[in-house]
Amino acid sequence: MRLAFGLTIIAQRNMTLDEAMAKIGQTDRCWLVWNSTTGEILDVVEINALADRKKVFSNLTELGQYNVPVATRMLESSKTTRVVLEELQAEANRVATRIRILTEWYAAPVDRLVTILERVEYAYPMKRDYDSRVIVDHLWELHRDELTDTVRRSLRTLVGSAALSSQASRNLDAYLLALENNHEPLVTLWKARHSENSDLFVLMDCLAQAEIADPSVINDLISVVETPAFMFEARRRAMMTLGRLDAARGTRAAEVIRKVVYDSTPQIIALRKRVLERLETQGAEWQHCTNCCYGHIHDPSTFRERPCPHCLGLGVLRCRSDRQ
Repeated sequence: MRLAFGLTIIAQRNMTLDEAMAKIGQTDRCWLVWNSTTGEILDVVEINALADRKKVFSNLTELGQYNVPVATRMLESSKTTRVVLEELQAEANRVATRIRILTEWYAAPVDRLVTILERVEYAYPMKRDYDSRVIVDHLWELHRDELTDTVRRSLRTLVGSAALSSQASRNLDAYLLALENNHEPLVTLWKARHSENSDLFVLMDCLAQAEIADPSVINDLISVVETPAFMFEARRRAMMTLGRLDAARGTRAAEVIRKVVYDSTPQIIALRKRVLERLETQGAEWQHCTNCCYGHIHDPSTFRERPCPHCLGLGVLRCRSDRQ
């Protein structure tokens, strides 16, 4: 079966390693295609000598002919041994298992997730050093309204313990302070923040959750927005945080955002407009967005999030009766 852009399907689905090796040997270059959910090899797809690699890859992944999620790797036949293929197969299985466990965690109740943290229960390929942070962040992002006083007390005992990675411990500490509206230590964390973007972004979210009104914090956020030395993602998130904080109204925030946030993309233009609208209207004119979870839409198979298309990540919408 020959496809556009120089692809030739020369194998069938669910191949063994030996079958895949045999088909790879018939090519100079090829794409190895496997089921990203199960790790099973699906196809070996020849790349013709004159094919544009980007077009080949795009055509292969967009055809949808396999009816399952796929992953691919381009191989040079002369450099591909059985050992190489075994390593690729093992990695495919590892990723597939990880996706399965992440999906299970996504659907798990709060008490189960807390138990995993407490008992340090990480079946292969999950690991405490990375996945304790994944669970801690997940509890915050999707379950923060379910974290009762009892659950928060249990989680508090884990902060600084060997049950969590250092990043997970720092994140959890900030999340608990925000949920408890414990402003003074949260501001102290902000002032002593680490330089890593992960710390910066977590703390910005916590400042918004706790509705921090400290003028020095507002000034810090404005400074992030107007300082070119910060990566734009940090500046974008600082702008969003200012848009979520009632205390940012009547400050330099709107003036600075107008001055330094340019018309770079349609998304940034829309977000800047929404933040300015929020800063220049009364808080009573806004209501909680019911289309998302605190401004985000979540993917259960990857734990990744994207801004809500309705509130643009702010977590609030202007009341319809007040819209102009």
